[in-house]
Amino acid sequence: MSSPDASLGMMIGRQAGSVMAGNAPLQVSAGRVRQLGDQVPIGATVDACTDRVTVSTMTVALFVEAAPPDNPDMTFRIAGLVNPTVIVRQGAQVNLEFINADSDEAHAFVVTSDQPPFVFRPSSAPAFPGSAAGPIGNPTAAGQGARDISFTAVTPGSYQYLCPMPGHAEMGMHGAFVVE
Repeated sequence: MSSPDASLGMMIGRQAGSVMAGNAPLQVSAGRVRQLGDQVPIGATVDACTDRVTVSTMTVALFVEAAPPDNPDMTFRIAGLVNPTVIVRQGAQVNLEFINADSDEAHAFVVTSDQPPFVFRPSSAPAFPGSAAGPIGNPTAAGQGARDISFTAVTPGSYQYLCPMPGHAEMGMHGAFVVE
């Protein structure tokens, strides 16, 4: 993380986090954030050995935490795993609550067709209509910021979920999202 891009990405994230503090439409208490990041979706199988979350139902409810305190920096936690591969069925309705659990940086979320390695500013076009959550700033006394997004995983294939903030995906803030 000592590259010029990494330093610049972290600086941008910190400044944006401060400016956008409290900008999220939802607030989640710090105590509840950890519970949600560990929650296994209904109909899901979690394989910690292969870092996979496979959801067999046609309705998927995921909680995604950005940079939670117990994770390595610039990672996501889903169902208790760090940057797992998430596998859903073609046609599944995905309902996702994105929570910025980072205390001092802004983060966002998108499911995209872009694949690693990532550059400082990936194009990050959403792979499915509605599969992106705009940036969320730092927490306030009301709690950690969160946004709900919903989309239908219509086209089978391999995608990535990532943080589109400059430098964040490049530093490891991404994971595979597979539609089978």
